[in-house]
Amino acid sequence: MNNANRNSNVTIAPDGTLTADSFIENGILTEHGIAFADYYDNAFMNKTFTLSAFVKPFGRSVITLSMSNYTNADARANFNISTGAILSYSNGPQDFTDVSGTMTNVGNGWYRCSLTATKLAFSNHIVPNIMLNNGSTTYYAGDGISGAYIWGAQFEISSTMSEYVPKVAGSIVKRFSNRITAN
Repeated sequence: MNNANRNSNVTIAPDGTLTADSFIENGILTEHGIAFADYYDNAFMNKTFTLSAFVKPFGRSVITLSMSNYTNADARANFNISTGAILSYSNGPQDFTDVSGTMTNVGNGWYRCSLTATKLAFSNHIVPNIMLNNGSTTYYAGDGISGAYIWGAQFEISSTMSEYVPKVAGSIVKRFSNRITAN
């Protein structure tokens, strides 16, 4: 968690259970969001990855999905989770290419957003992130009360987003050999 507070199981998730979390920005001038594990392995270079999550507005209407190489480059997609519009894509030219995204309305104000990018060989690190966005940038002074609901984040080696497979506490998800993590 980066400069945001997580409140677990506060609203109904897309699957109808009370398991979706809220992420609320703090008041610091910085980026606010969730940084997942730093995956590093030479086997990850020159592979295509997809990061996806179910998101719903809770004070912020724009979120950014990102994959960073932990050094000097990242791939990003910005999504308006109030209107259902993909706003923009960008890539760190030294280490990511073929950046794209999808956004699917799954009902009750929820969207499933995805970012896909090919990781090149500049660095063997890849860090998936979900960041809050004030509508212009991910780097801003938060208000301490705004954020987003997030559920079902998934990061996988794949050129497309696959069906969400929930991770059950104490178990390992083995459905797909390409799945790195499911939360």
